[in-house]
Amino acid sequence: MSERLFGAHVRRREDPRLITGRGRYVADVALPGMLHVAVHRSVHAHARLVKIDVEAARRCPGVVHVLVPTDVAALGRLPLLVPHASLLAPVCSEILPQEIVSYVGQPVAVVVAESAAQAEDALTAFRVEYDALPAVASLDDALKPDGPRVHREGNVAARFTQRVGDPAGALAQADVVVRERFTLHRGAGMALETRGITARWDAALGQMTVWSTTQSPQILRRLLARFLGLAEHAVRVVTHDIGGGFGPKGILYSEDILVPFLARALDR
Repeated sequence: MSERLFGAHVRRREDPRLITGRGRYVADVALPGMLHVAVHRSVHAHARLVKIDVEAARRCPGVVHVLVPTDVAALGRLPLLVPHASLLAPVCSEILPQEIVSYVGQPVAVVVAESAAQAEDALTAFRVEYDALPAVASLDDALKPDGPRVHREGNVAARFTQRVGDPAGALAQADVVVRERFTLHRGAGMALETRGITARWDAALGQMTVWSTTQSPQILRRLLARFLGLAEHAVRVVTHDIGGGFGPKGILYSEDILVPFLARALDR
């Protein structure tokens, strides 16, 4: 930033467009014949999926398709977006859980309908049977050797070490060493606009266009190409105005893959 901007009154360029109603968000994207998606989410922090009965949902008015975990088993897991040279054994969530749910709100199944209201109504017809398992509610409990294991691989998502200089040597020569344990509250970025994604598949050109609230359009483009088996130049990610991001919109979620996957599968 140049020094002339420090302490200067810099006029915002985007305000006139936004305050006069000319902003454009994902929710403003309206495509011919567009379908809408609603997601059934886990009500348990840790549970085994016993049975998913979606037959009643398939018969609901306006329902076009219902997606269950076995339909996307081949897609695998979401990637870890924080690569590090010393990173060991990362554990990532499945795009849809095949056996075990590991957090409240985890996507379990998806319904596609002609309208958003019909999709939401069809969710009430889902019959998902869970076998609740012991949950982990604190970091201390998660690290206990004999505590519940939310993931088959363990509760530690990843391990990595960063070291600068010689900390052990510096501590050994210090006149005073203070040890203290700090507990911080949980924080999360809460944007006014929720996450959203719209996808259009052009079968004639073999191209996918996605409108997304993502903060990382290039990362989303690259990962969509990988999951959908497309060349990167065949995927276009459009980000218009975003109603807040703060980090949570910078990573990849199951819906980011599922909506384009469904757009291509249904050609809608």
